[in-house]
Amino acid sequence: MEVILMKRMETITARELYEMKLPPANFVVDGLLPRGLHIFAGPPKVGKSWLLLQLALAVASGNTFWGLHTEQGTVLSLCLEDNYARLQKRISELTDEPPDTLHLTVLSKSLDDGLCEQLEMFLKEHEWLRRRFRMYIWKQWKKPRTRMRNLMKLGVPDWRACAVAYSRKAYWRCAKHASVNEAISSKRLAQAGYYCILDRYESLHSCD
Repeated sequence: MEVILMKRMETITARELYEMKLPPANFVVDGLLPRGLHIFAGPPKVGKSWLLLQLALAVASGNTFWGLHTEQGTVLSLCLEDNYARLQKRISELTDEPPDTLHLTVLSKSLDDGLCEQLEMFLKEHEWLRRRFRMYIWKQWKKPRTRMRNLMKLGVPDWRACAVAYSRKAYWRCAKHASVNEAISSKRLAQAGYYCILDRYESLHSCD
């Protein structure tokens, strides 16, 4: 006879939870969409694809969504029930300035046949290069006082700017710091003429 042992349920008391010091939630869309996994579901033909495309454009551009602040970043949208012609039409109806930080595809591997590996590769290729760009800019600023001044000009509070500007950590580690990423955002990198090598490669070869 097989005996199955159940793992004891782990709980905490309301008092323990009340006294815990928890970090604040990080939102992609302030007060609406925290970081993490979410399921967006609804009946067919109610506008789910339109809404998610609007959300993707807003986050990639750093624009507001429903009047709420967004955390600007690179967005990958898997539009696996769509085609590029319809996506092009929808994007043209939603914006006159589509961002370089929104990447779309209508074809990918399945979850059990390589999708996770494709996603990991995308993240490594795009974020690694932007971190490199941030590191080069950080090195060019050289002096801590210059770094602090530039961070503050780009919207970082003085106390946070001071903490990273006078840090003795290596350039590569500083380039990953949240304040550096906020100041030298993907949107600002694109505006300054920095772009992902893969984007450039794809744009050149699409003309072949």
